[in-house]
Amino acid sequence: MAFGKGPHLNLNWLTPLLVILALVLSFAAKWLVPLSLPRFSVLLLNLVGTVLLASAFEPNFPKHGDGGWRDSLKYAVKEFPKYGSPPAFDLVRFYVGLLFLLAGTIMSAALS
Repeated sequence: MAFGKGPHLNLNWLTPLLVILALVLSFAAKWLVPLSLPRFSVLLLNLVGTVLLASAFEPNFPKHGDGGWRDSLKYAVKEFPKYGSPPAFDLVRFYVGLLFLLAGTIMSAALS
């Protein structure tokens, strides 16, 4: 489901990479600080929920130049802010991220 139907960069790899990064950060925090399983679960739910919620909105950067990522990135930094376009919206990531954040908040309140 997208608001803008124009061409955009392929960012399908970004959300899985950010989720893996959230997992790595969670396990690193558990390793550095002795967290109980419920506290670790709260941290994990909140980090993954934030990643999913933030990645639900993807910018539509039109391909520029030869269509390579460098030309598109250069256009996105220099010219795109002047004109802009509506972002693509992924309903599933948005609501799953919201659900994870809500579950993390409820678990955190229950642990207090």
